[in-house]
Amino acid sequence: MIKLTKKQKILAGILGAGLIAAVAAGISAAGAGVRIKTAEASFRTVEDSYTEEGVLSRGDVLTVTARVGGAVKEVAVSENSQVHAGDLLFRIDKKDLEYERTLAESSLKGLEAQLERSYISQVFSTSPKEYLENARETLAAAEQNYAAKKRHYEADQTLAAAGAVADSVLTEERAALASAEAAMEAARNRLNEGTARLKELEEKGIDEAGLNSRFFEMEAQQLEAQIASQKIRIDQISEDLCRCDVCAEQDGVVAELPVKNFSVIQPGQTGAVLRSGGAVRAEADVLSYIAPRIRPGDPVEVTVTMRGKDLSCTGTVKEVYSYATEGVSSLGLREHRVHVTADLPEGALPENCDGYGVLMKFRMFYGENCLTVPAAAVFSSETGETSRDCVFAIRGGRAVRIPVDVIYRAGDIAVISGEGASGGIAAGETVAADADAEGLSDGVKVKIRK
Repeated sequence: MIKLTKKQKILAGILGAGLIAAVAAGISAAGAGVRIKTAEASFRTVEDSYTEEGVLSRGDVLTVTARVGGAVKEVAVSENSQVHAGDLLFRIDKKDLEYERTLAESSLKGLEAQLERSYISQVFSTSPKEYLENARETLAAAEQNYAAKKRHYEADQTLAAAGAVADSVLTEERAALASAEAAMEAARNRLNEGTARLKELEEKGIDEAGLNSRFFEMEAQQLEAQIASQKIRIDQISEDLCRCDVCAEQDGVVAELPVKNFSVIQPGQTGAVLRSGGAVRAEADVLSYIAPRIRPGDPVEVTVTMRGKDLSCTGTVKEVYSYATEGVSSLGLREHRVHVTADLPEGALPENCDGYGVLMKFRMFYGENCLTVPAAAVFSSETGETSRDCVFAIRGGRAVRIPVDVIYRAGDIAVISGEGASGGIAAGETVAADADAEGLSDGVKVKIRK
């Protein structure tokens, strides 16, 4: 048996008394119940809205993009100007495309001449070897012509830098040099391909009688294919030249004109934005998590300030775009927004309000005779792998967990269905106003705090 000293006996007595007091206090507190504030589930009309800045516009939007690239030579309109279908909006410099077409046409003439020589060679040549010898001579002449034109062009480049030769002359010489280079390459290809064809035919064992006709037949077929391809290329360039004059496709007003800030525009780049005439509409970019709650046909209240007065009307949501665009908020944070348009009643706003800023108030929720409880009264309770929204109903002086379905949350209130496994919540029933109150749990005794 362990003997305690006098000091140890005194300490044990103090601890035992403290433990007994704590237990007694706990029993007393449990008997008194957890002190909480309560609220009453009640029916009320609930309306919630979301307000966003927008702009008034008139008519549909048409984005005009460049179909070819190049230097911007002329901008023929200004912002807010009225245009008609067919009016010139802006013009792209055609010089580079015209140069490309000149080269393509020159190459086409070379191919056609080469085909003609092929037919003549077939008549006058006794063998493919004579044809190839002729091709070597043609290549040598083409190389000499190219070298001469290159020396002349490089010399005039130096003179042009000193102002002794006009730019137009230099442009013509550059085109002639490019044409000579194309002719030289065509002659080289003719020789190389002819040599390869002759080798191929000889490897196939074709006798000398059929070698000549087969050789020139292959030559002609290849040249005809190249000629057809070059003609298609010329047609494409001609179409692109027509696209250099970018015109309005419908009547409207120039809403935006990005091309005025471009020195060069790329294919697919927006040059102008037009708005067709029509009824006034309101447009806004709403946050992406708000957009799913806005539906076509919903009412929207639009307010515009003109001449110091607020003018309001109620319109109807027409379209909610199916995609979001990324931007940066006023706080510098990344955000995603969805474009929304709304039709306004005819005559509801003055005719000259196009472009004015507005406030658009969208209805997020509206319901009459909605069963509501404080938003803080709702908590999430997990049962197994499922989670349910619940409230603590005060029944018989105790907190009873009741599952509910939250239909909507609006500020500090929650709209609920009231249906649950324990019979649901009825209007007038008392619930815990704050489900997170200290000590509050299912079945605990409660004491209402005033």
